[in-house]
Amino acid sequence: MTIEKLKEIYLQGEEREAARIFRELLHGSVRAGLYAALEEEVDLLCGRSYAPDVESDYRRAGSERGVAYMAGGKESIRRPRVRRKGGGEVKLAVYEAASSPQGLFEQ
Repeated sequence: MTIEKLKEIYLQGEEREAARIFRELLHGSVRAGLYAALEEEVDLLCGRSYAPDVESDYRRAGSERGVAYMAGGKESIRRPRVRRKGGGEVKLAVYEAASSPQGLFEQ
């Protein structure tokens, strides 16, 4: 759905449909932003994907299911995992904020 299509629906007097589509677009943007922020944090710790920083104390460790609070509700997401080279899971700040019941924007 494009912004132009959204404008067209609104101008045709279908305000409820336009509002629903706008919420979907906004939700998709927030979700994409969350995944981009998670990826950026992992890249800073470990180096870029397929080009790890060999001097880093951290390494990628796959992903697992997690939860994030968006639009007032809890949603299932795939969250990346990072481990210290000596062992132990690293808590990602972005995931900690997104998985808090207070929500990402409040933090």
